[in-house]
Amino acid sequence: MANNEKKALGIILVSLIVVGAYLSYDYFLKEDVVEEDDIVQINYIAWIKDTEKVFATTIVNETNITKDTPLDDSHRYRPISVTIGSGEASKGTIKVIEGLDEGLRGLKVGDLVEIEIPPEKGYQPNPDLIYQIERSLETLIKEQATDRYQTYDRSYSITSDDYTDTYGKSPQVGDKVNLVGWIGTVTTIDSEGNVTIRSDPDIGDTIVTLPWSMSVVEVTEDSLTLEFVAEIGESYQNAYGTVIVDDITEDEIIFHQDTLIDQIETIYGMADIIDHGDSFELFVNPDEGKIISSADGYATITNITDTTFDLDYNPAYVGNTIVYKVKIEKIIKAEN
Repeated sequence: MANNEKKALGIILVSLIVVGAYLSYDYFLKEDVVEEDDIVQINYIAWIKDTEKVFATTIVNETNITKDTPLDDSHRYRPISVTIGSGEASKGTIKVIEGLDEGLRGLKVGDLVEIEIPPEKGYQPNPDLIYQIERSLETLIKEQATDRYQTYDRSYSITSDDYTDTYGKSPQVGDKVNLVGWIGTVTTIDSEGNVTIRSDPDIGDTIVTLPWSMSVVEVTEDSLTLEFVAEIGESYQNAYGTVIVDDITEDEIIFHQDTLIDQIETIYGMADIIDHGDSFELFVNPDEGKIISSADGYATITNITDTTFDLDYNPAYVGNTIVYKVKIEKIIKAEN
C-alpha cells in the first residue's frame, strides 16, 4: 500500500474513533424523557382554574392543600404510576386524561411543571349523573285529608360521629339528650359505633308543628303514638298560606287550603305558588349554578329552560379548565 493511501486510511480511522467516542459520550449524557408507552411516576396537585379549588393531590394526611403548596420534601406522598399513550395500561399503572398525557411527554425526572388542560381534553361529563327536573315541582289539591294519628318507632339509630356533631360529646349508654319535645336516652352502642336512642316522652307532651301541633297519646315499649291537635272551623298556618279545618272524624282531619302566599323557598330556589282554583302549583325559579345537597350527594343546577332544569351530579372539575402541578419522580422506558 502506498504511503499516501496509508496516511488517508489512518485519518479515516482516527475520525471514526473520534466520532464514535463523541456519540457514546452524548448518549450517556442524554437524559430519558417521557415518550409513548413509557411508565412515569408522578406527584401532583390538581385544581379548577377559575375557582382555584384543589380537587386532587398525591399529598397524604394533610388538609388545606392549595395550588401554591410546594411539591417538595416537606410532605408525604402516594405517587401514581401512569402509562403514556393510547395503549393498554401496564400492570400497576393507570391511564390519565388526554391533556395530562400530552403534558407529560418530553419531561425529565425532576421536572416540575404546571399543565393547563382545557375541558375538551379533561374530564368528560357522565350523562348518567345528570337528571332533568320539571320546574313544575308539584300540584296540590286544595281539599285534603290527613290521618289524625301517627305511630312512630320509639327508638332510632345514628352514627357516633353524628351523635358527637349533634350533642358535642362522645356517646355513653345512659346519656340523656334533648329530642324534639322531650328527653331521649342512649340505650345501646354497637361494635360499629351505631348509637340507639329511645324516646322517653310523657303522655300529653306536645310538638309544635305546621299546620297543627302533635300531642303524645300513647307510649309502648316499641312505639309512640301522636295525635294531630286541631279544631273544626279553625284556621291554621301551613307552608303555603292558611288552611281551615272542615271536619274531624275518628281517623282523619279534613281541611281545605283557604289562602295562598305568593312564593315558597325550595332547595332549588324560590317557587311561585300558582292558584288553579281547586288546586295550586309550585313552579320553581331555579338558581343557575347553585349547589344543592341531597341523599345522592352534591349536584349543580344547570341548563335551565322554560319548563325544566338539570341536576348535574358530576364533580365540579368535570367540564372545566383544570391545572395539574406535576413533579416527575421516575421514568421507566418502554421496551422496544
